Amino acid sequence: MGAMITRLAWFVGSFLLLSACYVDAQGISILELRNVQLVQAPAAVVHDPAGFPLAGVSVEEFSSDWKESLRSTKTDVAGAFSFSPVKGREIYDFQLRMDGFDPLRVRVRMDRKHGRELRLEMILSS
Repeated sequence: MGAMITRLAWFVGSFLLLSACYVDAQGISILELRNVQLVQAPAAVVHDPAGFPLAGVSVEEFSSDWKESLRSTKTDVAGAFSFSPVKGREIYDFQLRMDGFDPLRVRVRMDRKHGRELRLEMILSS
């Protein structure tokens, strides 16, 4: 029961953080988290709406204007991805994509003191 309430609270909180949803030139809805997320490292664990880890999610780091892809990786079997920190950079812009899910954009700020481990949830395409 406690785990179910925690999962429901996390889902509701995640939904409230999603503020921007727009359609790109190809007609694909892209979700973007409203607030910059404070993190300890440029990394995250990605889950589906049921809380299961998603392996094979494409993760790209973009320039701050979302026009230039800087580097990319995929999530591992535990749904985790990470990038090496870039010296002098505090802000990272990530876009996650996987077939069957809406793309997700998130902006993170490195803060080793106040940051947390980032957990992201992909939303099923409608």
